[in-house]
Amino acid sequence: MHRISMFGYDVEGREALQRLGLSVRPARRGSMGWRYESASKDMGLLLSTVERIRGELDIHLQLNARLVRNPNGVANSLPFMPASSLRPGMVMTDADGNFDVIDKVERLPLDMPVYDLDIDRVHNFVANGLVTHNSIYGFRGADVRNILDFQDDFPDARVVKLEQNYRSTQRILSAANAVIANNRGGIAKRLWSELGEGDPIHVRELEDEHGEARFVVGEIERLVDEGAARAEIAVLYRTNAMSRVIEDTLVRREIAYQVIGGTKFYERAEIKDAIAYLSWLANPFDVVAFTRIVNSPRRGLGRTSLSRIVAHSATIGVSVWEAAAAAEQIPGLGAAAVKSLTRFMARMTELSELAEQGVPVGDLLEAVLSRTGYTDALEAEALGGAEKTIEAQGRLENLDQLVEVAREFDAGASEQEDTLDLFLQQLALVADADARREDDGLVTLMTLHNAKGLEYPTVFIAGCEDGVFPHSRALDEGGLEEERRLFYVGVTRAKRELYLAYARRRSVFGQATYGLRSRFLDEIPAQLTDSEEELRLGPAAAISAGAGAGGRTIGGRSAQSWADSRTGESAPAKTYRLGEDVVHAAFGEGVVTGVEPGGVIVVRFADDGSERKLMAEYAPVSRR
Repeated sequence: MHRISMFGYDVEGREALQRLGLSVRPARRGSMGWRYESASKDMGLLLSTVERIRGELDIHLQLNARLVRNPNGVANSLPFMPASSLRPGMVMTDADGNFDVIDKVERLPLDMPVYDLDIDRVHNFVANGLVTHNSIYGFRGADVRNILDFQDDFPDARVVKLEQNYRSTQRILSAANAVIANNRGGIAKRLWSELGEGDPIHVRELEDEHGEARFVVGEIERLVDEGAARAEIAVLYRTNAMSRVIEDTLVRREIAYQVIGGTKFYERAEIKDAIAYLSWLANPFDVVAFTRIVNSPRRGLGRTSLSRIVAHSATIGVSVWEAAAAAEQIPGLGAAAVKSLTRFMARMTELSELAEQGVPVGDLLEAVLSRTGYTDALEAEALGGAEKTIEAQGRLENLDQLVEVAREFDAGASEQEDTLDLFLQQLALVADADARREDDGLVTLMTLHNAKGLEYPTVFIAGCEDGVFPHSRALDEGGLEEERRLFYVGVTRAKRELYLAYARRRSVFGQATYGLRSRFLDEIPAQLTDSEEELRLGPAAAISAGAGAGGRTIGGRSAQSWADSRTGESAPAKTYRLGEDVVHAAFGEGVVTGVEPGGVIVVRFADDGSERKLMAEYAPVSRR
């Protein structure tokens, strides 16, 4: 039996539930509080009720599993999660209902196979009485051993290989066959086609991620000019954050596009949140920005509290910033809300002082994300299981990309300009152009995970570098074979033409960093590509700042140090002295001419003689 339980003390909450037709009763006899409870065997029915409530109230849904009673008669409960998400160090109950810490997690073989239950609306399929789940990705619980062990579980089973491919040309299939043959775990099969050999696979090395985007978009323009439809072209990438540079280039070239399985870069929630923080710093009267960020991450300020703050601002004729800064004077605001709002405004005041000092937008944005607790909240969210981990890490990568956008803007901005306002204006122009749609087809952008089951005459796969694809996280966690299966999926999305692009360097955290091209490219026979000489020579040695000899790196970091950057351990604060020589990733060499409160340094740069204020903690600056 599944249950919903809600309680509260606010009149607005009780009235909102009653408007939905739900039965609300006193929490206890004589109590001013209220309680709503419901039970059903249909979990879907309860979750639909939760969504109705969420439309009226700002609520947080916590799924708990009610467990057996302990010897004292107390019914223990823990947050619900699937067994596949358990990790050492987590807490669960033992057979007696007491709490215990998980020491290790093992996968134990069973005496007989276990298959998914045939549950409605969960994408399960039935074939000859066997129920299977349509998932091929490990983070969603798929395990290739279920397939590999099938013949051991059923010795009389007959394997039928479906090897003829009706989509792709033979060159594309031969490349896919050659790459996947490097996996040790798998059932060997050789795809073949009657569609002919087809064009060679286009492998291109570009200077950086901007050159890569210009190449991809330039080829799209050429293909369209030659008669191809935009709807026949797809650009694939390993992580959502990689779409940003490609999207910006498409917008500048006025090429309409869509993002499948996700949202466009500037429409993603975390990007909108970050921009809203900057917008409110630039304009204290921006009510829309304030209402978006004041409870993001959650600070215990619900809709009722927000409406009272905004109404008070309008009533006394001051900016919403001024009203929020005097939280104790807002009528009807509870003590907890006053405390939370006061703490929030103290952080925003610190950030406003930094903005007034004219620090670069990239530094200011990093300070915003750090000091408001936004990145901390995402990192905490990453502990919620495999899928939540990947989602939260993807959102952190998107924010890193937005910081990179700001750093690119800083590199071209004049020191006399009102940089924050100008930056926000440029973002607004890009987002506005990004929203346009055209009737004659859209280029498709998506991650490789979302490409499964789709097909396009022309496919581009961007970011074919070790640490990007295969991803550094997969290399750290021993997931190379799953990454190779993902590359196989991407390659076989192409029907006629396949482009594989990689960059010699990428900007990561404001630094131009170097890495090796993807090992998957070297697994494709040279005769299948149009760059035989380059592939015959093998990957060029790439020296990465701070990387050990021979180590594969991403963004100038080893795979391990990349993972360590998300552990939450903060590096010691950087300090500089007057007269100290420094170098900045974008502005070049300079000398420290001033040190100001709040970790701000003033640097005069040799190239153009300009003086700029930088935040030592966040700027890509180091001693020379």
